Amino acid sequence: MKAAGLPWATRTKGLVGSVIDSSTSLLQRQTHDIVSFAMGSPAAEAVPSEAFSEIYSSVLASNGAGVFAYGATEGETALRDELLAIDDDGLIVEALPELVQKAGRLPKAIYVIPNFQNPTGTAMSLDRRLLLLTLAREWRSIIIDDDPYGMLRFDGGHIPGFRELGGGDPLVFSVRTFSKILAPGLRVGWVDADPTIVAKLIDAKQTMDTCTNVPSQRLSAECLRRGNLEPHLDRLRSEYHTRMRAMQTSLENHFSGLANGRIPRADSSCGSPSVTMSTLRNSLTRLSGTVWRLSRVARFR
Repeated sequence: MKAAGLPWATRTKGLVGSVIDSSTSLLQRQTHDIVSFAMGSPAAEAVPSEAFSEIYSSVLASNGAGVFAYGATEGETALRDELLAIDDDGLIVEALPELVQKAGRLPKAIYVIPNFQNPTGTAMSLDRRLLLLTLAREWRSIIIDDDPYGMLRFDGGHIPGFRELGGGDPLVFSVRTFSKILAPGLRVGWVDADPTIVAKLIDAKQTMDTCTNVPSQRLSAECLRRGNLEPHLDRLRSEYHTRMRAMQTSLENHFSGLANGRIPRADSSCGSPSVTMSTLRNSLTRLSGTVWRLSRVARFR
């Protein structure tokens, strides 16, 4: 029997994979140097491989068998003990009341990337963060604060995050990851939320899997325990700042009059330049399938 003749569930008809994740497979097949605009992945040399090698050896030597066993759904104790709460102004929060009124119902959750969201690279201003908190409290809406890039700010002053501004408000649900600050292959992140909802979070995760990758958790925990993270972040900020300046210079030299964008203040993303498609049609590697709706102007994402 051919695959097309299998009794697939009806819901699979609309099942599609991730365009961004598919780009990883495409890039691995390339044999030439590539500057990827497809996803916010650290450069290979930005990953502290030598430190990882030494730390993994140490972790395995101390408890090799335990490292590869099942772990607690809520995460490894060692890692949890090491974690601490940590237009151009981002989401137009002022427009939310009108949108809510048009919808005719209050939002149960508001998802936001406050710092350097991809693809625009913008950071939400302090005034808008405070306004969003006010609206969330008025509507009893949860703020899902997704902040993978905040620790990578290399320019501009610190803007307090929602957990800091909210003073521990249980409506603020903050999500963090080691993918951008250590290595994407670790697949380890954490949630900073009110302790009273932890049990419910564990129940929810257990409907999806048993536990997060234990070896990666142990490695992350040891990096934190040894104090490796802060000097590594300092190096990343400096390196990303240098690369951003190089990218800015290259865009100005090669796309003057064809592109416009904003200068990012963090991460390895370089804003969101707009370029005429005719300039790029013969120089871009494209993913198969219907990915972008192309018109006269294409936008890097």
